[in-house]
Amino acid sequence: MKQRNATMLAIVVAGLMGTSALAPAVSAQPKGPKERREDRKERREDRQENRKERREDRQDNRKDRREDRKDRREDRQEARKDRRGARHDRGKARRVRRRAARKAFLAKWGRIHKRPAVNAELRLHAWRMARMGRLRTLATENSKDDAVKRIDELKAKEMARHQKRMEGLKKAAPPAGEKPEGSAK
Repeated sequence: MKQRNATMLAIVVAGLMGTSALAPAVSAQPKGPKERREDRKERREDRQENRKERREDRQDNRKDRREDRKDRREDRQEARKDRRGARHDRGKARRVRRRAARKAFLAKWGRIHKRPAVNAELRLHAWRMARMGRLRTLATENSKDDAVKRIDELKAKEMARHQKRMEGLKKAAPPAGEKPEGSAK
């Protein structure tokens, strides 16, 4: 009887609210222990399945990241080998050029490079030429034709200055203990 009164009351209230009279009555009925247990079991299985899917996704992502790291590492190693080979080739070419330059210098100037004044002049000239070489490279990369022309003129001027200075140093008296050039003793 109490249940009938509750159902009637639900129908009256639903009618006043403008909703279906049967919907509140049906949903208001309590579930039995078996139904609750089955609902909990379904929710638990859904959670377990979701966790399992997330775990598999994480494992797949981890495998993908490992493979990516391995590929990047191999690429870096190949690039390093290429750079090392290129550096070796450049070094070999540089050694050949420097050896030829030393032979040419000794053939032209003799052993005057051991004098402190000559050594200072050679260092100054090398520094200036390296600096102008770098400036010329930058000007060429930035398409500054007028700057390239000015730098070439400065290089020619520095070469002339260096040549004149070296001639003067060669004619200067040798330091004590060194034989003058051209003497037969």
